[in-house]
Amino acid sequence: MPTQLVEIEGIFEWAKVFEHNRDYRFSEETDGEYQLSIIMDDANAKKLKAAGCQKKMAPDPEGRGTVVRLTRPHTAPNQWAGGPPPVGRPDGTKWDLEEDGLIGNGSTGRVRAAVFDTRTGRKGTRLEAIQVVNHIRHVGEGDSGAGLNSFFKDMTSVTAPATNSPSPATKSKKVAEALADDDIPF
Repeated sequence: MPTQLVEIEGIFEWAKVFEHNRDYRFSEETDGEYQLSIIMDDANAKKLKAAGCQKKMAPDPEGRGTVVRLTRPHTAPNQWAGGPPPVGRPDGTKWDLEEDGLIGNGSTGRVRAAVFDTRTGRKGTRLEAIQVVNHIRHVGEGDSGAGLNSFFKDMTSVTAPATNSPSPATKSKKVAEALADDDIPF
């Protein structure tokens, strides 16, 4: 059976869909993988199963629907099957990571998945593309949510505080004097 493309909608969780945040834990041979958990309603879950998806699906612990984790390898035998999936904004334009930020849990949108026959005779499912419809910006530990580099500020007008520590030449002289008084130099 040829590859079947399926479009589903739902709530996004744990989006690791950009080159710098891909997951490496169980995918050394593919140099990491991109992944996204999507929580779907019954109609979308049935659509994915009807296409032949054999991925494990489970009830969402918070009762919001059925969860499936879709993945995509960073490197694959066929170049078209690997690399980061295209990510789009609500208006269909390309996602800009610097401007739009990371995709946070609870964001909603559409996902395109490919369901295909594998060499082993089983069905494989690959993450193909993502469109974020309702974006919730990911806010990590120590991040204000103002962007990827929100910690950094323009500090060019700030001068370093004065210190009363001895100069490096004075420190070297004191170390040399201490060594000269000691029989064992180490």
